[in-house]
Amino acid sequence: MRGLSLGSLYALSAIGFVLLFRTGGIVNLAHGQLMAMGAFIFLVLYGSMGDGFIIVFLLTVLICLIMILVIEWLLIRPLYPIDIKRAIFATLGIMLMLKGVIPSVSLPSVEAVSRGEGIDTVHMCILGAGIISVISFLLMFKRSSLGLYIRAVGDNRKAALSIGIPIKKMLTFTGVFSGLAAVISGVLMIIGSGMNAAELGPMEARIFPSIVLGGLGSMRGAIIGGVLMGMLEICAGGKASGPLRDLLPYLVLLVVLLI
Repeated sequence: MRGLSLGSLYALSAIGFVLLFRTGGIVNLAHGQLMAMGAFIFLVLYGSMGDGFIIVFLLTVLICLIMILVIEWLLIRPLYPIDIKRAIFATLGIMLMLKGVIPSVSLPSVEAVSRGEGIDTVHMCILGAGIISVISFLLMFKRSSLGLYIRAVGDNRKAALSIGIPIKKMLTFTGVFSGLAAVISGVLMIIGSGMNAAELGPMEARIFPSIVLGGLGSMRGAIIGGVLMGMLEICAGGKASGPLRDLLPYLVLLVVLLI
């Protein structure tokens, strides 16, 4: 159950990454740190407000949404679609900035979420939340008019511009959806695993192998890669954050790249 719940969160985050890559051609190097930032803000709010996970979760998503919009408008939007390469390097700067903001201090963990409940119940709830989030993002992308415009921009930017689709606005929407997917997956991950702030740094090491495993531009591949990576991580490392679990994503990434 832990492997499936973790895999569903990896899949959710990977979908956000693939969505931005397919639409804007941007390899968002800060994607993993957005996961970490969402989890960090959740820990800060949880430590100051106490119990009430739903309220803290919603407040975290709202704060992160504002933060993503500010980053998008100030640092990313001025660069695309004119200069995608500089936009990619801008995401590298954002990654380093966020990594510097998250301090390696002891904040309250969220292991107490499972008190009074079976651990399987907690992971069942997280699995359900992950599946609902994945389906919601897929429905938005495949069925809604906004998703149609976003796909049109990704398929043929010049044709989309010729029929009046606002390119920059669609890319901004894509960046926001991608960031929210990362934030939600990061918060749910920290609720399920009971991590603390010192463990948030190498989030990108966990998500990028899932993306590469499933294929950089494939939504279905992102889901499959995320689930497989979650299952492999739990089977190899168990609940403890041992060296094998930390090393496994890199090993899988190297094997996939070699093949």
